[in-house]
Amino acid sequence: MLRLIIINLDGLEILIKMEVNLETIAINFIKTLQNRNSAQELSQFYHPEIEQIEFPNTVTKNKAVRSLNDLKQGGRKRQKCFTERRI
Repeated sequence: MLRLIIINLDGLEILIKMEVNLETIAINFIKTLQNRNSAQELSQFYHPEIEQIEFPNTVTKNKAVRSLNDLKQGGRKRQKCFTERRI
């Protein structure tokens, strides 16, 4: 469990307690990754300013740095390349 407590935000005393089960988040991410119909379904797992670095591999010949928008667009293209996603 992860517990975050934030106090005194912009001069106001605010107490926020949040408990997160990281294992559950990871399992949900993998399930969504395998079973998604659109890149939008993965947005809940990414920070809006994410930067993914993908190193050369079988699919990508050159190093690529992608933003969230790039990931969404690339996901649509990759769906046409693969017949099955299994992780």
